[in-house]
Amino acid sequence: SRDLIFLFIFKVLFPNIQDFHRSSRRLHEAAPNNRSAVTNGLKDFHTLLLSDKFLLEFIYTLEQQPKFNMKDRCNVASLLMVALSGRLEYVTYIMSRLLCN
Repeated sequence: SRDLIFLFIFKVLFPNIQDFHRSSRRLHEAAPNNRSAVTNGLKDFHTLLLSDKFLLEFIYTLEQQPKFNMKDRCNVASLLMVALSGRLEYVTYIMSRLLCN
């Protein structure tokens, strides 16, 4: 039930990613010692995403990469929306800053 909902959301947000199960399984099957490091790393990265200076620079850096195409942009935008879904005012602020530049 919960896995089906997650799979549905993932397929809607990331329709071009074919091998979802293998990708997500790698994270879940991490050795117990690595799992806490991965979890802490993800928490730290989320904290960085809440810094507007970091997030804007992160996006600008990605967009300067020659191989960063439209599909990549859509995937990153979807991931950011999921990660920041509880802070829509912040997302709106970031989007307005991006549109001004």
